[in-house]
Amino acid sequence: MCAKEFFKKLAVTFCLIVSVCAATEATEIELVPSLGLGRTIPGYFKILTFDKARWSTFADTFPEQPVAKNIKKHIDSIQLEPLVFSREDIFSTEFFKEMIRQKYCTSFKGDRPVAPNLRTVNSDGMFAGILNILHTTEGDAVGFEAFVEELITQSQSVIAAYNHRLETSGGNSELLKHFLGKIFFAEEAYLNSGFTAMRMHLLVEGLVAGDHHLFDTEIRSHTFTQSLLRRIALEGEADTLVLGCGHSLIADVAGTSADFADDFLKAYTNKTFVHSCQHCQCDHDGQIAVAITEGGLTANISYDGGAHADIFADAVTPTFWAALIQLKTEGRSPIRNIIDHAFMLSAHEEYIANSLGIGGTFRTYLPDLTEKFEAVGFALQGTQKFGERTEYIFEKVR
Repeated sequence: MCAKEFFKKLAVTFCLIVSVCAATEATEIELVPSLGLGRTIPGYFKILTFDKARWSTFADTFPEQPVAKNIKKHIDSIQLEPLVFSREDIFSTEFFKEMIRQKYCTSFKGDRPVAPNLRTVNSDGMFAGILNILHTTEGDAVGFEAFVEELITQSQSVIAAYNHRLETSGGNSELLKHFLGKIFFAEEAYLNSGFTAMRMHLLVEGLVAGDHHLFDTEIRSHTFTQSLLRRIALEGEADTLVLGCGHSLIADVAGTSADFADDFLKAYTNKTFVHSCQHCQCDHDGQIAVAITEGGLTANISYDGGAHADIFADAVTPTFWAALIQLKTEGRSPIRNIIDHAFMLSAHEEYIANSLGIGGTFRTYLPDLTEKFEAVGFALQGTQKFGERTEYIFEKVR
């Protein structure tokens, strides 16, 4: 065994021993819910590798842990490369067959014979069978063919958007982050020896990096400032902070109906997706995303939606804004723009104003805030439509 490998194994062993000992001592501590990691303490972590063999080894190391079992089960859903597709690929999906039949049944219910049975024909047979029924009325047949053509175009748009986001974000990390959040942000994160050992393994094996406090063996105070600076250190600066949204791979695509992208991609790829936060048509890649906790200290907070964000924090509390304002005062804040996609910042105009310099912008979907923001030095610069939502754009002018 080479010296490097020996010392690596020695480090792993030491960390595991420390973690078990720390967990044993921690069982005597009464954990106050309001101090639970992931509730009021911010958290940021970054996955360093998508090597499936290494992640499978991690899962095999902790075979009794439900999180490890889920990682093992869904490891093949982690996708790094863009999808290669064609019209024939799209047309042959079961999803497409169902959409064709649903459209026929909705449009011609009671006026035409029943469409072919879903269980007995493929998509080609479904399409041909419906056209054969409609052939007696040329207008109906032409209209139906136009619908199918439009459906293919919509599907191609969805895959193109998905591929773009895969390329810009370096792959689908959301599913893996979803499971890791159940290790880092569990209420018993520092009381359960299994969780402690898993976090140590992730750190020592170089699978995950992030806030130093996430890998501690006991609860320590931590601030949003530390999470933000750690994120910048690992991923580089960004001048925009988006609150309540994330780096979604599956989002609404212009020209498609609600949830079409999500439903189509699941059927087309046969992969599992995490989509608790995938509601926004915007592409937030290159921006620092913060998942907002809701419901106060006693809420049953879940990390599911936070899997799309960089930092899990509570952006509706004064301490969050105090950290951002202090960074700005010290000249250390890179943030020049704030986007509110949480629909929760209707009473935070002073905090937002104090966090931004002249020329900084604030964008929100919330209406009727112009008077409030003008009072603290903003001017409404315009609006932008995103589907059924209107985004209001304010610029700080004084």
